[in-house]
Amino acid sequence: MRKVLFITPDYVSHFNPLIPMGHAFARAGYTVAVATGAALRRSVESLGFEHTELVLGEESNTGLISNKRRAAIRQSLNATRAGWYAALADQAAGRVGAFLWNSDQVAARTRLIIEQHRPVCVVAVQLTFAATAALLALDIPFVTFVTGHPSQLPAVGEIYGFPYLMPSVFCPTLSELSRLLDLCESVQDTFTSAFNSLLHRINPRVQPLPNGLAAASRHLVIFNYPSGLMSERVFDLPMLVAFIAASVRDDILDPELERWFSQTRPDLPTVYFTFGSYFSVHTDILCRIVDALRREPVRILFATGLTEADNLLPLPDHWLVRRYFPQVALLSHCDLVICHGGNNTVTEAFAAGVPVVAAPFASDQFGSAASIEDHALGAVFGPNHSSVESIRTAVREGLAARSRVTALGARVRALNGPGLAVRLCEEVFGLR
Repeated sequence: MRKVLFITPDYVSHFNPLIPMGHAFARAGYTVAVATGAALRRSVESLGFEHTELVLGEESNTGLISNKRRAAIRQSLNATRAGWYAALADQAAGRVGAFLWNSDQVAARTRLIIEQHRPVCVVAVQLTFAATAALLALDIPFVTFVTGHPSQLPAVGEIYGFPYLMPSVFCPTLSELSRLLDLCESVQDTFTSAFNSLLHRINPRVQPLPNGLAAASRHLVIFNYPSGLMSERVFDLPMLVAFIAASVRDDILDPELERWFSQTRPDLPTVYFTFGSYFSVHTDILCRIVDALRREPVRILFATGLTEADNLLPLPDHWLVRRYFPQVALLSHCDLVICHGGNNTVTEAFAAGVPVVAAPFASDQFGSAASIEDHALGAVFGPNHSSVESIRTAVREGLAARSRVTALGARVRALNGPGLAVRLCEEVFGLR
């Protein structure tokens, strides 16, 4: 039987959009294997996929942050408290070590996995740089899957990590932008040198890349994002690219949620709030959001994550509070999502036809927020500095965008992103 191999960090944020693609491949008659770390083994195997060990970094995220992990990311979380510049500068400083962790071992293990599984198609998450180096150096055809906002893959002439897209609530100075550009460019140069050295060690005859942080398949790049929101970037990318709009996994409502939707103030608009695992530690920001919405005519599904609900009291009786919710299942019942702008939540909301109010902290979240603002698909507020009133205004603006996003959602669902991804792979690699 023909086999498809996914290569992904063992982070649920990267794995989740691969799940529906894996199911689509399985329905088309392929066996699906997933090369990732041990943290996702149980999830991979429970879905009917094969798991093969590939450790791509020191840390992993299974959806909850352990005490060890929390300590390791304290510095980056403190940087997000200091604002957009500190957050992006902190990420840039750690980029080479994180993206090329144990690069020779990862590349060698990737080669061995390919030899063992002999897949007819390889789909590698964009940020698996050492594995990508092995695939490129060994001339193994593969697909690059961009799980983040499309701005995560630098176009020609762009510098990775520099916020070319920035929502208007942030007001960077020219000095800040200049300093960040210099830092990101220096990191990119260092990374490219290290990446090309890795390529050369694997295959001395391979041509070096002008930008290692733009390393991707020469055959096909798939963006997990709607094309109409970022299609202009296609002209600045030197490879075949495709936008599949959204790759959304299945999920189900539990009985308590079903009762809450039907019985608890169904006359009010429903707002879902989540800052995911990392950014839910910002209890002060969560408290400000609670203050902003406590008296608004909405009912709220409040995912508190790592913040204890007791720190947010008092909460209205018609709000439902949990640490985490089955996100995909509840989105089709919601009128608005408030989040940090992570690409999974944003694309899952778009697929459900739900507007997004984004409060970006770091990385590609600024690009997501800028796209939401530019296309009037919700609203944006700055998590560190926005007042209670400005948060309240953003939520009202987001609710008013419902009709526009409903239309987008219909287009996204009609496209059937996972099925489209399978068809694209079959066409590019001649698998039909």
